[in-house]
Amino acid sequence: MTSQHRKGQTMTDPVSELPPARKWFSIALVILVLVVLFLWYSPHSGKPKQEQPVAPTPRSTEWAPEPTGPAVPVNLPRTPMTNVPDRK
Repeated sequence: MTSQHRKGQTMTDPVSELPPARKWFSIALVILVLVVLFLWYSPHSGKPKQEQPVAPTPRSTEWAPEPTGPAVPVNLPRTPMTNVPDRK
């Protein structure tokens, strides 16, 4: 039996354990990220909200009258619909 395998002792992996300073840094970094996300997505109470206009303002017809008919004549071909079989 070697000194590493004594009865009643468990072996720990020295690679997987973080040093205490690094562990606290990781915890502080996670808390900082959560605080930044909370502040980013929380409503900002310091800024006044812009009031939405009740009714949209009508477009000005001062310069030219609004067109009443279609602007460009459109001629669509009259073709019957055909069903396409599914590809399997």
